Amino acid sequence: MGRFRLRKRVVEAPEPDPLFRAPARFNFTRDVVEAAAAADANRHAMTFVDDEGIIDRRTFKEIAHDASRWTSLLRSRGLEPGDRIVVLVGRTPEWHSVVLGALKGGFVAVPCPLTFDRDELMQRSAHCDARAIVTDRAHAPSPPPGELLVVEDLRQELRGQPVAVRTHDTASDDPAFILYTAGTTGAPKGAIHTHAATWTMRLQAEYWLDARPDDLTWCTADPGSALFVWNSLIGPWSLGSEIALHEGEFKVEERFDLIDRLGVSVLCQPPSEYRQMAEHADLEAFYIGSVRHAVSTGAPLEPAVTEAFRVAFGVAIHDGYGQAETGLVIASQHGTEVDLGALGAPIPGYDIAVIDESGNEQAAAAEGEMALRGRPPSLFTGYVNDREGTEAVFLGEWYLTGDRASRNADGLLSFAGRADGPESAGREARERVAAAAAAEATAEEARREAEERARQADEERRRQEEQAAAAAEAEARREAEERARQADEERRRQEEQAAAAAAAVVVETAGPRSAEPAEPDAGTASETQSPEEQPAPAKRSRREAAAARRAAKAAAKAAEDEKRIEEKRRREEEKAAAEQARRDEADAKRAAQAAAEEAKQREKESRRTRTVPPTIPDSGDTTNDDDQRISAELIARLRAYGHGDSSEDALKDRE
Repeated sequence: MGRFRLRKRVVEAPEPDPLFRAPARFNFTRDVVEAAAAADANRHAMTFVDDEGIIDRRTFKEIAHDASRWTSLLRSRGLEPGDRIVVLVGRTPEWHSVVLGALKGGFVAVPCPLTFDRDELMQRSAHCDARAIVTDRAHAPSPPPGELLVVEDLRQELRGQPVAVRTHDTASDDPAFILYTAGTTGAPKGAIHTHAATWTMRLQAEYWLDARPDDLTWCTADPGSALFVWNSLIGPWSLGSEIALHEGEFKVEERFDLIDRLGVSVLCQPPSEYRQMAEHADLEAFYIGSVRHAVSTGAPLEPAVTEAFRVAFGVAIHDGYGQAETGLVIASQHGTEVDLGALGAPIPGYDIAVIDESGNEQAAAAEGEMALRGRPPSLFTGYVNDREGTEAVFLGEWYLTGDRASRNADGLLSFAGRADGPESAGREARERVAAAAAAEATAEEARREAEERARQADEERRRQEEQAAAAAEAEARREAEERARQADEERRRQEEQAAAAAAAVVVETAGPRSAEPAEPDAGTASETQSPEEQPAPAKRSRREAAAARRAAKAAAKAAEDEKRIEEKRRREEEKAAAEQARRDEADAKRAAQAAAEEAKQREKESRRTRTVPPTIPDSGDTTNDDDQRISAELIARLRAYGHGDSSEDALKDRE
């Protein structure tokens, strides 16, 4: 037996339970996913439904190949075993490929909630000392930090990566995941889990989730939560069960429809989703007859919700209790009667007790703190960069959950509240409720920010358009004024030339013969003449100047109108192109789905055809002879076409 020291107490560590004897070397990607692919290359591992309702089924072989590509790509970026990789990818198969690729390469995966914004993503990355961030465009920070990998930008590169790469031979005590708490009672803490924990998660999948090889298991949790890691990745695949994955957000009627249409047999949802479904006004109109087992964790289930599901669908919802630090350790197990007043009993292999402040077990019905004895592999090894916080949750041989509970005579545990004060729910319940509220507030704030940014962008666009229009109008006005000025200058010059010529004529006519003042000559009186009497060049100059001014104004107005029309046309074309692209993508997906369904139908028809014994034609039947003759003619024609000669003469020659 080993010994360990905590809080200045030396206690005897019990021998590990046989259920917890993990192999010395274990890697989930290699020893579970790739092993399943090698055993049956066509075995389905996932049914994925995207946000447009397109269904895509994937095999263990396809998922194993995608994981290998990610391992190769991550290694190409200089990452080494033990490096931490933050993962913030939507509820899509790419999340599984990235995480499995990280496990295969010996890297440590750090899943993040979909509610994270860019600042939270960067804070999480800094807190866990991540070497890389893998995310999608919707969450990518700007400017990008060191090693930022955006999945949409890497698809072409991934296709060029090998599908068979070496797996890092991870030891059971090597770190595999960092799963963060919700941080309701303080800052979120990163619980470090080993590869042995990924091996041990099969226990909760067996005794609580009850996933079987012929099941379709659907866990609807957020990809950044520990529950998603347990029940949409590790647990079901450890037992050979196919998982369901839906990209879209939760909608009550759509959830009912997908459960029925996909044939979900094991359902894992948070209490809030069960409650909304149970409160639907037309509950009896829905059918989920494929579901044989339903589970819930995160907050105590309301008895009315459980009863509503039992009455409407004949399905009992089994509660469970777990933390990011422990995995799921207490459950209303499958095959047992659901006790609406109790949480459940410890899963086989786990020793859960109610203790007092000194670590002594309490008697039945006595209230105390719920604690886990020993160090099972599923228990975290410590908090990231928080030694004091790690030591604070251990008391000798006990891990302290921080939740108060009581145990009845049958050994079933019931919540009593937080250990540091009267609360109505357990630690995980409080954290999840607060996380949900925070996520909703974050989403609302993000929506408001997006609307404000859109409004500011519209204001800036209008301002720029107005400035451009004003600048164009001013330029046109300046050009028109310049042309008018030049026309006026030309008119004055011509008038001056005409006056000078007239004066010269008068002087030459009068000569020196008479000193008497001459009568005013018509050419010298241009300044006193009426517009009709002025010289023709001056009139023409004024008309040209006026016409130039009018033309300038018309050109400026036409240019402004044309600019506005062109901008409107450009926006309409962009909108139409985006809409057409969306329709084309949706059509392509629907066509792919229809083709898959048609191929499946043809395969079924082919199988049925192969089971029908061939018929032997009657010797008196001439149909077969006619068919052979027609076939010979067709073959001859095809051969003639194949030689590039389709003429009747060539056909007859070849016959």
